[in-house]
Amino acid sequence: MLSRPHVRSEDTMNRFVKFFALVLVALVSVTCGVSVNTSDTGNGGTADVAQEVEVVEEVAEVDKVEVDNHPSECDFDGDCADDGILCTIERCDNGSCYHTPNHVACNDNNACTMDECDLQAGCQQKALTCNDDDPCTADECLPATGCNFSHVNENACLGLGDECNQAKCVTGVGCQFFPVLCEDGELTTIDMCVVGIGCIHQKVKCGNGFSECIASSKCASVACVDGQCVETKTDCDDGINCTTDLCDSNGLCQHLPMDGMCPSDSSVCTEAKCELYLGCGQAQVSCDDNNECTNDFCEEGKGCQNEKIPGCCLDEGDCNDGNPCTGDICGPDHKCFYAPPVCEDDEVGCTIDAAEPQGSLCVCTHKASDAICGQGLRCRETVGCVPCLVTADCNDGNPCTDDYCEWSDDGNKCSNNKRCDWGGQICIPDAEVQNGYRCENDPIWCDGDYKCDDQNPCTDNKCVDHVCTYPGVVCQAYGLCQVAECNPTKGGCIQNDKCDDENPCTDDSCDDSTGACTNLTVAGCVACDTHEQCPSSGTQMCGGSSLAISYTGECEAWGHRCRTHEYVCSSDACGTGYCNSETGSCAFQEKCDDGEPCTDDACDYKNGACTNLPVPGCEACDTHEECPTLGTRVCTVTGKSVMYMGECNIWNNRCHYQEDTCKSNNCQNGSCNPETGQCVYQDKCLPDGNPCTALCNWDDGQCNQLDPWCN
Repeated sequence: MLSRPHVRSEDTMNRFVKFFALVLVALVSVTCGVSVNTSDTGNGGTADVAQEVEVVEEVAEVDKVEVDNHPSECDFDGDCADDGILCTIERCDNGSCYHTPNHVACNDNNACTMDECDLQAGCQQKALTCNDDDPCTADECLPATGCNFSHVNENACLGLGDECNQAKCVTGVGCQFFPVLCEDGELTTIDMCVVGIGCIHQKVKCGNGFSECIASSKCASVACVDGQCVETKTDCDDGINCTTDLCDSNGLCQHLPMDGMCPSDSSVCTEAKCELYLGCGQAQVSCDDNNECTNDFCEEGKGCQNEKIPGCCLDEGDCNDGNPCTGDICGPDHKCFYAPPVCEDDEVGCTIDAAEPQGSLCVCTHKASDAICGQGLRCRETVGCVPCLVTADCNDGNPCTDDYCEWSDDGNKCSNNKRCDWGGQICIPDAEVQNGYRCENDPIWCDGDYKCDDQNPCTDNKCVDHVCTYPGVVCQAYGLCQVAECNPTKGGCIQNDKCDDENPCTDDSCDDSTGACTNLTVAGCVACDTHEQCPSSGTQMCGGSSLAISYTGECEAWGHRCRTHEYVCSSDACGTGYCNSETGSCAFQEKCDDGEPCTDDACDYKNGACTNLPVPGCEACDTHEECPTLGTRVCTVTGKSVMYMGECNIWNNRCHYQEDTCKSNNCQNGSCNPETGQCVYQDKCLPDGNPCTALCNWDDGQCNQLDPWCN
């Protein structure tokens, strides 16, 4: 097991100061090209960082993850791409790139975490578990020192005893029960403990006079036996063979453990030990040599062993990797750390700044890398990325250009000059001739505009640098509402309406002052080129909520629209006009229609006032079956006789009937009989119903004398 020496906090701080000082010295040595020995020959070089936890650290060799097995992937560490993990160091080894974990970079200065560098996730801090399996110790971890088991957990055994047996913690054992001492220091009392009650102190009296019995010392007790005081010495024997038992001046028993009284088990890794309350046992021999770089343990037959931990260091002398370009440092975790070299940037973006060992010195180099430039560019060490370094870099694949690379202090550039570039000559690629090209007369060569007429009114004929060019004619619009274009078939520039959307079913307009366009959709419009594409004559449809459209079946040739007649569905005080979507014609929604079939609805067209008068004798219906049968008669409230026809009028949803007004005349009074529903007539001059009583004059309704001829 690793040893656990106690080191003062100021020693730990000195070690961290020394660690960072060594990093600084390493960086300075690389920059200056000087090999520096960072070994510490003073007493502080082997100081151990305080560790309060016994932990077996397996120190493995540095992990390496190969990035690419392709040969010659790199020549220097600087050729290796950064993997984005802050705690890894990029290394080039035998032409391949590796990422080496730097666990020191993950140190969070917290002794309660185990710090390591993960090649995928970066720095990881795992919590240290502190547990000594002893319930009587408070397990805790202190960030400055680590695990601590020195504090006794006094509350661990609470509630386990009773009034006469007290439970206490015994380190390394756990909860133990001890009898409660009821000794009150009085020689004249008998002290005892009763479970459920506790300590009792009973006065000892003896003899006829009940005199008190007094013990000779605190290590004796008295009792009254047969009327006599009898003294008994205190028995302090604890039953443990390896303890010396005695009673002190206070009358309390003391038990002194004597290791020499315990037999040995003949093991070189244990020693005899007398434990209070337990007796003889065997304890492990301590093999701690106070060296952080040894694994201390006891081996049977050999005794204590102190094996050196691979990779562990006490000072920088243990960390020499033989490379003058790295700073050899022993970290506070006793692991070697090799600070990477740092070379001054030459401020050329396409060079690789790297440190190379040359004997005992470290020399910075700056090598050009075309790969950094990319996009076909080359790296010039003193300038940066340039298009070319040699003539071959400027080859454009055209035999009719003279290619070469021009150098200057500011950079390089390619030149590709035309061949045969003199009056009236052009270069023709020809693989059959020696140079791969030949010079011929140029058919488009000119010495004036007059030789460049292409017979196109929409181009300007120009001779520029002895070459005919034909730039397009630029046409100017007359106003904001016109768009000018050049039309060869129409002889040149023409003016088009800017707002024409070429949709026959929109009315297009333009604001001359702003050029803003408006394209309003024409209601009910149908685009056409022939009459056959139009709805047939008489077809109607709605062009809006109050517009009815009727088609004539004709196509207007000038507008490419089907010809229509439009009707506005007007409204007034008594209703609203609308277009019926089912018929495509105007309809009128009566304001005063109450929806009741048996009312006569009327409207005053001056003020829109409604009246809804009930129709006497009316029966509402939707089918014939809902109406009274044929011949049924009833009297109305107005005294009329109504006979139903057994049919429903589908136009007004009323049962069809015939009406008799039961109208009176000069000689008869007409009325409706409510029992039969028929009209009956009563003679005015025959109130008693006797026709022989009087006669009635039908002309004036006057009653005359008795009829002499009536029997």
